[in-house]
Amino acid sequence: ADDHPAGAIPPFRRALELYPEHARSLVGLAAAHAAHGDDRAAAAAFGRATTAIEALRRGGRQSEAAMADAFHLAATRRGRDAVAVLKRLVEHPETPFTGWTIPIEPLFAPLRKVKGFDAVLATVATNAR
Repeated sequence: ADDHPAGAIPPFRRALELYPEHARSLVGLAAAHAAHGDDRAAAAAFGRATTAIEALRRGGRQSEAAMADAFHLAATRRGRDAVAVLKRLVEHPETPFTGWTIPIEPLFAPLRKVKGFDAVLATVATNAR
């Protein structure tokens, strides 16, 4: 895609055609709509994302639910809450590779300014050893 929010919308829609309730794609779609100024579409996608995140939790996919929850929190400008979720995720990983994509996730870029995010990244690095 390109640097314009509207350019991200079609790829997320295509991803959702394959996996209609993929939480990360729903959050990405919502964030793209929000950045494009379409608050109604953003709210609808964020609502679907919340439902998908809860389904992950009910299905026992706690790490995936936590990542998607952190995406949702970051995309809705609740950076401190997102960092708290990520901190718990990496301090008590279900698997050794839990959270390994955190440093490169585009939706987490704004968290680089949030207190505590550097500690999350340090924990990810330690866990990777």
